[in-house]
Amino acid sequence: MAASLTIDGVLSAEQPSFMCTPSGAQSNPGTGATVVFNTEIYDQGSDFASNTFTAPVTGRYQFNCVLRVDASDLDNSYTYFHQVTSNRNYEFGLTGVSAWDADADYRQITWGGLCDLDASDTAYIRYNFSGGATIGSLSVNCFYSGFLVC
Repeated sequence: MAASLTIDGVLSAEQPSFMCTPSGAQSNPGTGATVVFNTEIYDQGSDFASNTFTAPVTGRYQFNCVLRVDASDLDNSYTYFHQVTSNRNYEFGLTGVSAWDADADYRQITWGGLCDLDASDTAYIRYNFSGGATIGSLSVNCFYSGFLVC
C-alpha cells in the first residue's frame, strides 16, 4: 500500500472508495453484458469511471453489490453475475432458476466479497444467463460499492 494512504498504519481520508447506481434501467441486457453504473454517489480518489473501478494501489478491496432483476424469465437454465477483476472472477446470483414455478416481477441479488487487486487492476459487474429469454431489465434500484481494506 502506498505510504501516502496511511498515517501510522491507519488509513487516511485518501483511502479509495466509491458508491454508484444506474441512472435508469438497463433494458434487455444480453449475456455477458457489463452492468451499467453511471451515476456516482461518491468516488473518493476518482478511481471509478465507465462502470469500472481501477485500483490505485495493491491491496485487498471489499466490494458490495445489490442488483434488482426485473421480469426474470422462468425458462432460464441459470442466471448469474460476475464480479470481474483482473486476477479472477467471482460468480454470484441466481442459479437454476428453472426450479421456480413462475416468472417474477423482480428478484433481488446481493453480493459482497474481499478481492485482491494489484495497482491498476480493474473490477466491474457482468450479467450472464442461459436458456429462456433475456430479462426485462436491471432496475435503477441497483448499487455497487467498494473500498480499500488493507
